[in-house]
Amino acid sequence: MYSTKRLVGLLLAAPLFSAAPSAASPTACTSGNVSYLTGLGSTGCSSGDIVFSDFTFTGGWSTGSFGFTENDDEHTFSGSALGLQAGIYSYSYKVSSTSINTFLAYRTGAATSSIVPLVSSKTFTGTPNGVTVTANNSSQSSIYFYSPPVAGPIDFTSTIAVSSGRLDVITDSFVQQIVPVPGPLPFLGAAAALRFARRLRKRSSPSPRVAPLRVV
Repeated sequence: MYSTKRLVGLLLAAPLFSAAPSAASPTACTSGNVSYLTGLGSTGCSSGDIVFSDFTFTGGWSTGSFGFTENDDEHTFSGSALGLQAGIYSYSYKVSSTSINTFLAYRTGAATSSIVPLVSSKTFTGTPNGVTVTANNSSQSSIYFYSPPVAGPIDFTSTIAVSSGRLDVITDSFVQQIVPVPGPLPFLGAAAALRFARRLRKRSSPSPRVAPLRVV
């Protein structure tokens, strides 16, 4: 038989052993280099209602700064001052939403600040349910629309092949379908898609002297 004093001690100690460890929460995304991004691990960082995580880089990314921008339903991951010369480079990351908003479309782009014309190809693929879009030289890719929009998470991968010149700027842009409360009407998804397309198509080819491209 347990004494009353020992029984009370066991009851007080029980929560210490039964409590489950809490999961780490993502910190706010800030500008940083490759080490900063890869150090985020699977926890990632948050930009608005989007969490970026699981960054990987191959091919030698020795310089450059990366950042995140949010403009309502549009999000952009960008890199500047990269200095990528002839070679093959790749990177990947995961995006997920902490809200009920879904992913509607994405595109990618590349630019140079070098006086030597850039000859390159940058592919960008979203998995699952996505396709590969390509930005050749100093340009932006076509827009890929999800139909219907997807909830995520989405694993994005990109491969860059530089033949000549110097690639300094990259942008990956995607848009969400903002879901109102109560539930969405089918028309709202189409309206968001058309708005995103208009904004992106107004942009001309990226300027060689501009800093990171972003969707306006």
